Amino acid sequence: MLWSYAGSNTAMDQFEIPPVAIALVRDLMFSGRISATCRAMGISVKMLRDPAQLVSQVAQCLIVDLNQDGAIPAAVQWRQSTENPVIGFVSHVDTAAITAARQAGIDRVMPRSQFVTSLPTILQQAAAAATKQQEQNQEPRTK
Repeated sequence: MLWSYAGSNTAMDQFEIPPVAIALVRDLMFSGRISATCRAMGISVKMLRDPAQLVSQVAQCLIVDLNQDGAIPAAVQWRQSTENPVIGFVSHVDTAAITAARQAGIDRVMPRSQFVTSLPTILQQAAAAATKQQEQNQEPRTK
């Protein structure tokens, strides 16, 4: 399966490895912001709008808008199947979603404003983990 850098439709930007991150975000303006940051950093991301699309997706991390209906259960299921981190952002006034996400086991829950400032660091960490995994997969195995 071929993947593309965020916002890219050209064959030159396609590659055969999973994206570094998956972003489950319904808000088009905010997903555009995430895509732009990924593109500027040269980090691959797969943008999803529907929690049902998350099944069987592979990446080093999941970024999820916790205010989206169905996002928390879908993120928890993804986390359990991949064992990779889930970073959720939420409106700072939505204490019910914050509590539900933390109780459900979302790795990091933060207000949108903090997420925006933390996004480059989150992406750098995910990219480093992806690079490390690729290197481990390419190491010759000895018997």
